[in-house]
Amino acid sequence: MKRPNQFDIARRAGVGIATVDRVLNGRRKVKAETAERVYQAAIDVGYHAAPLIRHRIDQSAPEMTFGFVLPKQNQPFYSSLSKALTDEVIAYQGIRGKAVFRYAKTQSPKEFADQFAALQDKVDVIGASAINHDRVSQAVAAARNAGTPTFAMLNDFALDSRVTYIGLDNYKLGRLAGWIMTNVVSGAGTIAVLVGSSLWHGHQLRETGLRGYFRERVPNLRLQDTLLNL
Repeated sequence: MKRPNQFDIARRAGVGIATVDRVLNGRRKVKAETAERVYQAAIDVGYHAAPLIRHRIDQSAPEMTFGFVLPKQNQPFYSSLSKALTDEVIAYQGIRGKAVFRYAKTQSPKEFADQFAALQDKVDVIGASAINHDRVSQAVAAARNAGTPTFAMLNDFALDSRVTYIGLDNYKLGRLAGWIMTNVVSGAGTIAVLVGSSLWHGHQLRETGLRGYFRERVPNLRLQDTLLNL
């Protein structure tokens, strides 16, 4: 059986033999999507040097550093999230990615702002779950002005400075909690509302959604004033 060669790769990928040669030997820059097509074609035809093509593509990819600001480094959820983010950054094709983390030990606005300031000149982009506070907004705006955009994750903040929010609709989750309660509790009564902190935008939206649902749908159940339990 004939051993697959570069002509077979070119035919499979729908490119010229010169393009395959450039990808294989790194002679000239090739568009990332074209290089990936050549690599996949090499895999499909069983080309013996397919791993070398993968290596060439990875070596020519631009370097990019992702900064993350998170709370509670030792909490299992954030520990697992940090590992997952690191794995995704490393595995993402098309770049040579690195993840850098900064953690806020408290809910101090200054501490969160300091984490953003520490990252803004060291990374290409910041993803963060942080409290919503003027001082944090100022730090996010400063990072943006320095050329480092910030994306809010899990909990929204700095709405006028961050790029966008990545996470669940917390208002809808509050209404969902209300719906679940009404299907569990029967008759009239009083419900206690506990919120972790007044500084987290997500907590505020969930409480708003919950109270809105009860006002509209459940007049026989009364919600107590909110208690903070940290």
